[in-house]
Amino acid sequence: MERLKAIVSDYDVSKIVVGLPYNMDGSTGDSANKVMQWSGELQTELGLPVELWDERLTTYEAHELLIHFKVKGQKRRQIVDKIAASIILKSYLDATIS
Repeated sequence: MERLKAIVSDYDVSKIVVGLPYNMDGSTGDSANKVMQWSGELQTELGLPVELWDERLTTYEAHELLIHFKVKGQKRRQIVDKIAASIILKSYLDATIS
């Protein structure tokens, strides 16, 4: 949490976007419930609004993108979550800015 506080301060962050792992049918399960609880704690700790954003299929999409660019093995495993997070943020920005 201290590292996040430093990032918020250093980059003048005004909102946090967190991926919410809905089930494919749109329902929430244990993972989504944990994320919602953690997001509430994050909002309280940082004093910033936290937006939950649907992250369904973003890991799959990230893998497909990395396959397209021929990123393999350990390198792919190291960056797939970062790529998925970028996809979540892009989706959020596309939906809220347009």
